[in-house]
Amino acid sequence: MLGCTDESLLEERSVKSVPSATVNDKLSQHFAKSLAASLSDQNVRDFIKDRTLNRFDGDNNFLFQFEKDREIGRSASSAGKATGKTLAEVLFPAARADSRAGTAPGLLDSLGTMHPLLQVAIPSLAKDSIENWDTATRIPLVAYVPEKVGDELIAFDAEGNEHRLSATEDPDQLVIVISENERVMATAKSGKSASGGRAQMFDDVVCMTLTPIYSTDEYNYYYRSDYYNAVNSCYSGGGSSGGGFNSGPVPCDRDTRNNKDELVRMKFSSIRDFNFASQWFDGGLEIEVTVTFARPNGAVAKVTKFISGPDRDFRNCPFPGFTCKPAWKNVNLEIITWDKETYGDAMHYFWVEKDPGTTTTYSTSFSSKFDNSGGTSSTVTSQLSFTITDGDDLLGESIVAYCDKANNEGYEYSTGRVNFNVKER
Repeated sequence: MLGCTDESLLEERSVKSVPSATVNDKLSQHFAKSLAASLSDQNVRDFIKDRTLNRFDGDNNFLFQFEKDREIGRSASSAGKATGKTLAEVLFPAARADSRAGTAPGLLDSLGTMHPLLQVAIPSLAKDSIENWDTATRIPLVAYVPEKVGDELIAFDAEGNEHRLSATEDPDQLVIVISENERVMATAKSGKSASGGRAQMFDDVVCMTLTPIYSTDEYNYYYRSDYYNAVNSCYSGGGSSGGGFNSGPVPCDRDTRNNKDELVRMKFSSIRDFNFASQWFDGGLEIEVTVTFARPNGAVAKVTKFISGPDRDFRNCPFPGFTCKPAWKNVNLEIITWDKETYGDAMHYFWVEKDPGTTTTYSTSFSSKFDNSGGTSSTVTSQLSFTITDGDDLLGESIVAYCDKANNEGYEYSTGRVNFNVKER
């Protein structure tokens, strides 16, 4: 079981070893070229569309590790029921041969070890979408997203020709994108080192409370949101049942009830802020919000929530050519029961849109006041550290105060890039 008294369990462990960006970029590039070449076969195009529309994590994508051994069927216009080859065998024809390193088996091993979260994605564009893809007549380009994105992305066609695509403006036609999944985590199995590009190591005791959605010889795969929910369950009850009542003449909203706080909704502060966090090749948005609360002894605890969805959930674009506007997204995420005696009079909300990259640290601080006996109070200032990547888009931070409005829709806060409402249920 998850040890709720161990604060260290709330912190994501760093990978033991991370390969250079060049390794994963080369693997992604090789994969993109192989997939582009295979798209001359409609059977492969039908397979890619079908597995992408399966939306196993809610977005238009699939993980190669999950689908590599699936047999590719024949299109309706072809005779027979199946090609007899798996996706891996179609992309890397030598996969059936007992070859040595550097050939298909070596590439497959490298993809499984070094790039376990490699995904095939088909982002929705302003002028095109996967639903409009006629696989009988259209062969899209295949681009790959490097760990360091510049002004352009490299894409390949079925003949192996290289194309340059803008990284900031939507293409006019559908593009298949090879990138790294942001909604799933690959955690090294016990006794194995985490050598994958973005694979992560966590305390076994945390992951023991979860059932993997998929497993390989090296990794267990989990939905990121499920992991956070398992960790957050430690604080699902909040503090004691009666703490924090304000005996003054005008009690705070949270003094009158003993319910959990709720992150009600969020929106980007402007369409420019939306564009800052969302690139066309990313697919949907994956946002983490970490709520930190202090303890009288100076320790802190964190609850992390995960918000995801397609671009249309976060912006309003009434008609082509018209200016888009940010849209409120209802999220209704449970936080904790706010016991002022236990957690003080302030909580810190930290927002980030997740993207692959090299692990780094973001540091900040916040202060919370605790009431003492005899009518005095003490202010505790806590130093905070968040594990992020250099590809993440920082969406800012904000302080939520205990005595802020908490009834009805609660109080609206702003980080400068994101507006959000918190209330008491």
